[in-house]
Amino acid sequence: MAIAIAAVLALGVAVLVGVSKMPVLTVGTVQADGTEHLTSDEIVRLAAVPDDATLLNVDVGQIQENLSKNPWVKNVTVTRVLPDTIKLSVEERTVFALVTMKTGTSVWYLSAQGVWIEPASVSTTGDQTTADAALALAAKEGCLLIQEVPSSVQPKAGTKTTDEAVLAVLSYQEGFSEGFASQVVSYTAQSTASISCSLKNGIEVSLGSPSQIASKEAVVTKLMAEHPNQLTYINVRNPSKPSYRKVNSDAVGEGTGVVAPNPDDGAASESGTDADTGTGDGAGSGTDDGAASDTGDGGTGAGGSTTE
Repeated sequence: MAIAIAAVLALGVAVLVGVSKMPVLTVGTVQADGTEHLTSDEIVRLAAVPDDATLLNVDVGQIQENLSKNPWVKNVTVTRVLPDTIKLSVEERTVFALVTMKTGTSVWYLSAQGVWIEPASVSTTGDQTTADAALALAAKEGCLLIQEVPSSVQPKAGTKTTDEAVLAVLSYQEGFSEGFASQVVSYTAQSTASISCSLKNGIEVSLGSPSQIASKEAVVTKLMAEHPNQLTYINVRNPSKPSYRKVNSDAVGEGTGVVAPNPDDGAASESGTDADTGTGDGAGSGTDDGAASDTGDGGTGAGGSTTE
């Protein structure tokens, strides 16, 4: 009995092997829909399906591996379609940002997963800087700009970034609420401790290292609500002692610190009061006659006054 079963199994295997090599199942067509950065012909070429492949013996894993060598490719789906077609569907990486270095003129695409994709083609005109051209391209592509990252950053296509300044930006964008993150146009990331961002309304926000992210967002949101269309700069490096600068004034005033809700009790607490004299990192110092000077990062201004 055992011998008979073994013989049947061996026959079944032989039949399967024979069927898999039958000309009627040989792959005659490889189809692919083009993506934003890869044409259908490029996808088919990268897939490199062997000429003698059949629908039964085609190595799906090898096709996926071949395509994944292109840094734009995130996922690949291979579908067998009778009688002789292989259909390829490619999901591209989502561009998170364009990245410019502190030195040099190279600009790189960075994916939402922190993977370097490839250099971007950016051309400058007239007095336009690389950062200006990159910002224009980022707006066109609907992504962020990360500028002035350390010159030690050396992108390599298809690899995940390990650069702390870039990872700090990713932490901020992931830590912000969806609504607030959508207001960010660009980040400046000269170092992990000096992260700042620019919002769509033109306000520059000094963020510092990626900690207390929810608290920092709460402070910025509150200050913008308290001073609509009046602020040009907000410093929340220390969210319990924020400072800000108003339109047509070099003076910096101390804002209201807001602490993010405690996960344990869901309650928010508030500390600090609005005043004409700022304290802490980036705050201005006031005098009895209302004059103030800006001593925080983001420049030094004299002779301005803070109004509430």
